[in-house]
Amino acid sequence: KLAAVDPRTGSELWECNVLKDYLCPSPVAHDGVVYLLGYSRSAAVRTGGRGDVTASHIVWSGTRGSEACTPVVHDGHLYWAHQENGIAHCLDAKTGKVVYQERFNPTMGKSYASGVLVGDRIYYVSRENGTYVVAAKPTFQLLAHNQIASDTSVFNGTPAISDGKMYLRSDRYLYCIGTK
Repeated sequence: KLAAVDPRTGSELWECNVLKDYLCPSPVAHDGVVYLLGYSRSAAVRTGGRGDVTASHIVWSGTRGSEACTPVVHDGHLYWAHQENGIAHCLDAKTGKVVYQERFNPTMGKSYASGVLVGDRIYYVSRENGTYVVAAKPTFQLLAHNQIASDTSVFNGTPAISDGKMYLRSDRYLYCIGTK
């Protein structure tokens, strides 16, 4: 279930039994709506209320999800990559309607890192085949595919962005990517 708690006391304010699915990705909140993904489901729940709000606060629920990757909310759309099949997803955040689902390429493989929004681009890191850069718009556009050829270890971590630099880690190294 999705639950909201009082940060001062830890007391539950409201709950919503929306997905009935395995939940691992972090929920994200935007403009009074919480978006969440389960392994094969997605949903949007309006915040607020008291007690069980299942019957009154579900905005939409759908049949697209992800077991590991937290979604990105940007300009009225929800974006993520499915961890198992290398498919980028974009949904209309208000309705849950699928805008696109596109395969990055046949060799992307698995991705446990969440996408990161930087300006008008979303960076998706695959475990073994580099970083895919996609336009943050409701039309799928693969802008770049970058690899660190000398590092053949696994990349599981979500990149961190700070002061115009991307920090990216593999099982062996930590990289700082940016301009001097």
